[in-house]
Amino acid sequence: MFATNTRRCLTFFLLVLSLLVLFLVLLDKRATDQIRQLHAYVTSFRASTSLGHLPRPFLNATPNDTTAAMLFSHAWRYLQHGVNNTANPKLTSLGFEPTDLHEFKSPYIITPKIYPHPDAGEGRKEEGSSRKVKTVSCFNCPQWFKNHPLNRQNANFEACPYQHCKLDLSGRQKATADMVIFFVGQLGNRKPPPRAMGQIWVMAFWESPVHYSYPSGYSEWRSVFNWTFTYRTDSDIFAPGNRLAWRDRSQLLSPADYLDIAKKKTRTAAWWVSNCSPYSKRLDYARELQKHIDVDIYGACGPLKCSKHQQQHCSQMLNTTYKFYLGFENSFCQDYVTEKLFRNFENRAHIIPVVRGGLDYDRYLPPNVLVNTAHFKTPALLAAHLKQLGSDPERYASMLREKDKLVALGWKFDWCDVCEKLHTDTQTKNIPDIKQWSHEHTCYTPTDV
Repeated sequence: MFATNTRRCLTFFLLVLSLLVLFLVLLDKRATDQIRQLHAYVTSFRASTSLGHLPRPFLNATPNDTTAAMLFSHAWRYLQHGVNNTANPKLTSLGFEPTDLHEFKSPYIITPKIYPHPDAGEGRKEEGSSRKVKTVSCFNCPQWFKNHPLNRQNANFEACPYQHCKLDLSGRQKATADMVIFFVGQLGNRKPPPRAMGQIWVMAFWESPVHYSYPSGYSEWRSVFNWTFTYRTDSDIFAPGNRLAWRDRSQLLSPADYLDIAKKKTRTAAWWVSNCSPYSKRLDYARELQKHIDVDIYGACGPLKCSKHQQQHCSQMLNTTYKFYLGFENSFCQDYVTEKLFRNFENRAHIIPVVRGGLDYDRYLPPNVLVNTAHFKTPALLAAHLKQLGSDPERYASMLREKDKLVALGWKFDWCDVCEKLHTDTQTKNIPDIKQWSHEHTCYTPTDV
């Protein structure tokens, strides 16, 4: 009896608090201090009870208990949305939402940083740090790294909280630079150059380990690096093929719009590919799929072509004609994922990616935004799933909406973060065996085809 009464009191308490939160939001969205105090009180109350962590459903909860908990959860989520938008209207004006509004967390999904205007002088963090200008140079950076927009985010450092950095991608200042980037897969048979005192050497590369090796005189390179700069999530400077952010919910289409898009699609899957014999056996997998469903292959590995002057038309086809896009990687290696995943988020194509590769997609991407081939033992089983999903417009449309909540930002990393790390990371670090880090037990052969 006592437990029942306690539960009823708690249910009533949560309902009242939920209504109070919503009332405060409607009354004055700027009343964030009072609301945060209320949330802190609820958190304290929750911690002092034996009913677990609200707002999750209680153990042996009644429908009223669960309803109360869910109502408070939605009220608090709505409150957070209002508070964050009030605090950072620029983020909303750019069409993004902060990650704090979403339960799913991933290093690939970030809140875009809004830096002050370079002339404003606001938000600078260098007062207590070294005023020395830090130079970032290159030992052998390829042209695509120097010029591609994916690698140019805040490359002039003018808007950065830590501004005292300069970039020398030509390599002319590598002898005296504070940080030198080495593309290890393009070292050839070169030996390590002379090294300035305190210089930070950074190992960089964006191909998977099955596609590059180290110089024959590896012993000279084994332990010279301090930081790693790659697509791997455990890199010192994490730089995947792209970065994702949450689209502001006001930018989403209506459920009816997504359903209309779903109903108009007439083909199952498309694939643009040029490397026909990769380590991952992806062409073999696609041909097995073709035995069960229609898969249109464009490029060097298929009969269909899409020239450069047809790019707009081909992109439109993804929106209007195809239900799924095959994003098959060329190798199965730890965290290895390329533009094959990100391009459809960047172009806002209303199509569901079908992914196959070494990334732990379930860990790093939200549910219901893609189809992971790892969930199916054979291509035939995947084909059956795609056929069923593609024949259910309501279910397919709901996936389109979930996927559309994410948008690619169009850059791999922010040079502001690199500059800040140079000024603040004072730990002395040396990687004892760089090849062991990059190559040992990081790749595997697929067994699904």
